[in-house]
Amino acid sequence: MSENFVVAVVAGLAALLGSLIPTISGYFTAKAQRNFEEKQILRNKQRDVYYELMLCFQKLANDDNVDNYFWLQKIALQASILGDDETAKSLNEYYFSLIESAQPGNNLLMQHEHQAMQKKLLNSMRSNFGLKPLPYYKIIGFRPNQ
Repeated sequence: MSENFVVAVVAGLAALLGSLIPTISGYFTAKAQRNFEEKQILRNKQRDVYYELMLCFQKLANDDNVDNYFWLQKIALQASILGDDETAKSLNEYYFSLIESAQPGNNLLMQHEHQAMQKKLLNSMRSNFGLKPLPYYKIIGFRPNQ
């Protein structure tokens, strides 16, 4: 083989490698960007669902109208689908405890049981967003007409 051919092959390989590196780098950068954007979209949806869930619990504490329970069912489904694992687990434990305690012959949940489950649920939401847990949390109902 002549030196010119070897030099041409080496130069060709260098040019090919030089064009592949930015392409490969661009692919991984774009993929990382898509993953980041998808995670941001999910976190924004979670934030909205968690906020609605806490509003629903507040509304139930203020007024235990049957329509509010339908809202709870709806938002609990959304949180179970979109929520992080720990929040979905905490919510389901609380939700099932609420439903079970409301069945005929069962005792309603005591105030301290509500408070403990609400605190666990809220702190799992906070943890999902990288926030520190609250040492104390309680939803306080406001019913001025009663």
